[in-house]
Amino acid sequence: MRKLNIIKMRLMLAGIGLMGIACGSTAEKESSEPQEGEPANNSQSTVQVIRKSDLKLQTVKNENVTTYLPITGRVIPKNSTQLVAEVQGRILLGVKSFKEGTSFGKGQTLLRIDSQEFALTLESQKNTFLNILTGMMPDLKADYPDNYQNWLNYVSNYKTGGALPELPQTTSDSEKYFVTSRQVYNTYYSIKAQEERLSKFTLKAPYSGSLSSTLVDNGGLVSPGQPLGTFISNQVYEIESAVSLKLANALKVGQKIEFNSKELNKIFTAMVVRINDIVDPNTQNIPVFLSVKDKALRSGMYLEGRVPSKTYENAMSIPIDILERDNTVHILQNGVIKKQEVFIMNTGMDQVTVRGLVDNSQLVLTTFENPISGLKITK
Repeated sequence: MRKLNIIKMRLMLAGIGLMGIACGSTAEKESSEPQEGEPANNSQSTVQVIRKSDLKLQTVKNENVTTYLPITGRVIPKNSTQLVAEVQGRILLGVKSFKEGTSFGKGQTLLRIDSQEFALTLESQKNTFLNILTGMMPDLKADYPDNYQNWLNYVSNYKTGGALPELPQTTSDSEKYFVTSRQVYNTYYSIKAQEERLSKFTLKAPYSGSLSSTLVDNGGLVSPGQPLGTFISNQVYEIESAVSLKLANALKVGQKIEFNSKELNKIFTAMVVRINDIVDPNTQNIPVFLSVKDKALRSGMYLEGRVPSKTYENAMSIPIDILERDNTVHILQNGVIKKQEVFIMNTGMDQVTVRGLVDNSQLVLTTFENPISGLKITK
């Protein structure tokens, strides 16, 4: 009876063990299955598919490539004159107003200053001079009859309000000393100096241009040395540029350079007229000036140009953004994108000059975020 009980106990323990193994196998199977809401594992990676129509291609053609150095500059007037009063008086109204932006032709009156009082004083001095000449005429007729007629014609042709003509030439030293003793030369040159001063009451345009700034108004009183404004030329301009030493060495006086205005969408041809010999210690640049003439230009404009630097044979210019860090580009060969090493000749702002590409090969200009080398292209 005791042996029977022991056998029953062992059978019960074996049954419990088998049930535990079965439950464990079931739990392991359930844990290996994906839970609801969780993605199933995929043993295959996603392959990027590129069609030929997605690519921007360029046929390689090696040729002579000229590189350029950029140059920028500000348009300034070729001629600029600071107007300053040399006499005292009140400003009078002119044919054109003395205002900023007013244009004048060469020789036109810019500004007039009241000169009536000074002109009357000058005319009084001329009459005094005429009295001196008239008083010495009898002595000239008696002592120097050969030259008397020239002096008589001078006195007879005198006109009030006009400039004094040049004095007759003396024919002998004695005549010269006689004329000098009568204060003729001293008075004559004193009057000529006053005539020159009278001309300063009227300011005339030295060239065609316009007023860029004015500091006085009509009717105002001015004094000698007082600034009146600035007059600039409006037909011929210069481009003022500061260039590097490398670019300055590439420039020559008389060389023509094309400049572009993005706002006007126009090309201007300028010629180098001056190259400074001094390097600016602050910027390490050299001032360069170019002459340019065009009605569309305005003082203060900024222009951009480029100067031919060097020519490379059997080369090609490509966009800089398609060049990889290892100096390779992508080409399409037999329907597969491959890497092609290139040799850099020159690097610009957005273009790079390279060698090493084979003529008629297809250069891939499209850029991708992921590596595409070795991918097959579908039609």
